[in-house]
Amino acid sequence: MLRQGDPLAVLRSSGRWLRRFEQVECRVPAAQATEYQQDLSDWLAARCFHQVPEDPLCWRRDRNRTLEADLAEALLESAALEERLSDSAVLLL
Repeated sequence: MLRQGDPLAVLRSSGRWLRRFEQVECRVPAAQATEYQQDLSDWLAARCFHQVPEDPLCWRRDRNRTLEADLAEALLESAALEERLSDSAVLLL
């Protein structure tokens, strides 16, 4: 739960810890809420979170999208490793 400061800056600085977050709640004064809401929504949506309909300053992790993103990342990593292995095999020959 974020209560003070720039919530987007805090989330950006969370690094790999963000992968452990299941929910993000931003509790700021109403006047600041609209200032952060769209930027937070965009940033969190790109990281597999969806906005909670009944609370515009709360986002939950979408487990299916997270699994799809993890699979895509693993496939890219696997392809890169296969390419490195292939390059190493050519050097050995």
